Amino acid sequence: QYGPDALSVAQLAQTLGEFGVQARHLRVIKAAAERETSLIEQIVAPLQRQRSAGAAERAGQTAREIAAVSMRLHAALVDAELGEAGLA
Repeated sequence: QYGPDALSVAQLAQTLGEFGVQARHLRVIKAAAERETSLIEQIVAPLQRQRSAGAAERAGQTAREIAAVSMRLHAALVDAELGEAGLA
Protein backbone atom coordinates (compact mmCIF):
# COMPACT_ATOMS: atom_id res chain seq x y z
CA GLN A 1 0.00 0.00 0.00
CA TYR A 2 1.03 3.56 -0.62
CA GLY A 3 1.08 6.23 2.06
CA PRO A 4 -1.20 9.26 2.12
CA ASP A 5 1.43 11.48 0.48
CA ALA A 6 2.14 9.15 -2.45
CA LEU A 7 -0.21 10.91 -4.87
CA SER A 8 1.26 14.33 -4.11
CA VAL A 9 4.80 12.98 -4.51
CA ALA A 10 3.90 11.36 -7.83
CA GLN A 11 2.29 14.56 -9.13
CA LEU A 12 5.30 16.66 -8.14
CA ALA A 13 7.68 14.14 -9.72
CA GLN A 14 5.61 14.25 -12.91
CA THR A 15 5.79 18.06 -12.94
CA LEU A 16 9.57 17.91 -12.57
CA GLY A 17 9.61 15.35 -15.37
CA GLU A 18 8.01 17.93 -17.63
CA PHE A 19 11.17 20.01 -17.13
CA GLY A 20 13.34 17.04 -18.09
CA VAL A 21 14.13 15.83 -14.58
CA GLN A 22 14.69 12.08 -14.75
CA ALA A 23 14.24 9.35 -12.13
CA ARG A 24 17.96 9.33 -11.39
CA HIS A 25 17.71 13.00 -10.42
CA LEU A 26 14.75 12.30 -8.16
CA ARG A 27 16.85 9.79 -6.20
CA VAL A 28 19.12 12.64 -5.10
CA ILE A 29 16.13 14.67 -3.91
CA LYS A 30 14.70 11.65 -2.06
CA ALA A 31 18.03 10.89 -0.41
CA ALA A 32 18.30 14.50 0.78
CA ALA A 33 14.78 14.31 2.26
CA GLU A 34 15.67 11.06 4.03
CA ARG A 35 18.83 12.63 5.52
CA GLU A 36 16.89 15.67 6.66
CA THR A 37 14.23 13.46 8.25
CA SER A 38 16.93 11.48 10.03
CA LEU A 39 18.37 14.71 11.45
CA ILE A 40 14.94 15.81 12.69
CA GLU A 41 14.38 12.39 14.27
CA GLN A 42 17.67 12.74 16.14
CA ILE A 43 16.69 16.19 17.38
CA VAL A 44 13.30 15.11 18.73
CA ALA A 45 14.45 11.72 20.06
CA PRO A 46 14.80 13.03 23.63
CA LEU A 47 11.18 14.23 23.50
CA GLN A 48 10.00 10.86 22.20
CA ARG A 49 11.72 9.06 25.07
CA GLN A 50 9.87 11.04 27.70
CA ARG A 51 7.14 9.09 29.44
CA SER A 52 4.98 12.07 30.27
CA ALA A 53 1.51 12.50 28.86
CA GLY A 54 1.60 14.26 25.52
CA ALA A 55 5.32 13.65 24.90
CA ALA A 56 4.70 11.92 21.58
CA GLU A 57 2.41 14.72 20.47
CA ARG A 58 5.00 17.36 21.44
CA ALA A 59 7.69 15.42 19.58
CA GLY A 60 5.52 15.29 16.46
CA GLN A 61 4.69 18.99 16.66
CA THR A 62 8.34 19.89 17.20
CA ALA A 63 9.37 17.71 14.25
CA ARG A 64 6.84 19.43 11.99
CA GLU A 65 8.04 22.87 13.13
CA ILE A 66 11.67 21.95 12.50
CA ALA A 67 10.73 20.57 9.07
CA ALA A 68 8.91 23.80 8.16
CA VAL A 69 11.90 25.96 9.14
CA SER A 70 14.24 23.60 7.33
CA MET A 71 12.15 23.85 4.16
CA ARG A 72 12.25 27.66 4.33
CA LEU A 73 16.01 27.53 4.82
CA HIS A 74 16.35 25.16 1.85
CA ALA A 75 14.32 27.52 -0.35
CA ALA A 76 16.45 30.49 0.73
CA LEU A 77 19.66 28.59 0.02
CA VAL A 78 18.44 27.53 -3.44
CA ASP A 79 17.38 31.11 -4.20
CA ALA A 80 20.82 32.36 -3.15
CA GLU A 81 22.59 29.76 -5.28
CA LEU A 82 20.41 30.60 -8.29
CA GLY A 83 21.27 34.26 -7.77
CA GLU A 84 24.97 33.48 -7.72
CA ALA A 85 24.54 31.45 -10.91
CA GLY A 86 22.79 34.41 -12.55
CA LEU A 87 19.49 32.54 -12.76
CA ALA A 88 17.40 34.42 -10.19
